[in-house]
Amino acid sequence: MEIVFVIAMTLLGACVQGVAGMGFGLTTVPVFIWFFGPIDGVVMGNILGLVNSITLGVMLRRDINWPIVGLFVAAQTPAIIITILLLSVLPLKSLEITIGLLMLVMVAAAVFSFKLPRVYGKKPVFFFAALAGALSAAVAQSGPAVTAYAQTSRWGQKQFSASMQPIFAAMNLVVVPTKYLTGMAGASGELS
Repeated sequence: MEIVFVIAMTLLGACVQGVAGMGFGLTTVPVFIWFFGPIDGVVMGNILGLVNSITLGVMLRRDINWPIVGLFVAAQTPAIIITILLLSVLPLKSLEITIGLLMLVMVAAAVFSFKLPRVYGKKPVFFFAALAGALSAAVAQSGPAVTAYAQTSRWGQKQFSASMQPIFAAMNLVVVPTKYLTGMAGASGELS
């Protein structure tokens, strides 16, 4: 039964991300957390999100803005590692509360990001990329941060959708091994 559930949620998330350029984590991870727990649910979202992003990235490769991808990866990588190191020392109850609060903050960010002023240059890229990396590490849902950047920089949908795929893949290529190295993945025995 679990495998049917995971496949159904993965297909739903893949469809959402295929249309919007993001949304796999937003649609799958809350349900995975409910079903598998706060640690393994997030890791499962990271692993399946990696596969989804690589697949979509290959399909959309002609529209990827590689300079922006490079800036995102440079900023998100240290944020991911620092976030995982911090989360690895939190007690499970604190982790559950932290994840819940971050999800509420992300909803607010997604709702109000259209009101932010237009941004230019590399500093906003680094800020939003670091925020996205931290959110990816904590709750496998960096979408609100990248949406805020896309809206404030007036990034076109076609290029945004394509460019997000290698950004998400790079996030997950850092998140998953770092979580295993710190002992955060497989902690409940579900994924180990």
